[in-house]
Amino acid sequence: MRNWQLIIITLFLTSYYVSHETYNETNEYIYVEDEHKDPDLIRDCPEQKIINAMPGNRSIYDIYKGQKRAIREFDTEWVKAFCKVKTTKLY
Repeated sequence: MRNWQLIIITLFLTSYYVSHETYNETNEYIYVEDEHKDPDLIRDCPEQKIINAMPGNRSIYDIYKGQKRAIREFDTEWVKAFCKVKTTKLY
C-alpha cells in the first residue's frame, strides 16, 4: 500500500511541475519564476562596470552599448549568472 502512495505523490508533483512550465512569445522555454521578473530589466551583459571612487562623486554604473546605464536597469541576478563584466575603478 505504501508504494501506491509514493506513486500517487510522484505523479501529482510531476503533473504540477509540468503544468507550471510555460513558453514565451518566441516559443522559447522559460520557467514561471521568470515571468514574475520586471520585463523592463535588461537581460544582456554590460560592457563594463564603472566604480567612481573620486571623493565627493562616488557612484557605480554600467556601460551598455556605449552608454552609461544605472545598475538598477539590469536584471542583476541574470547578469551575475551569465556575464563576466570588467570592472574599472576611477580615482
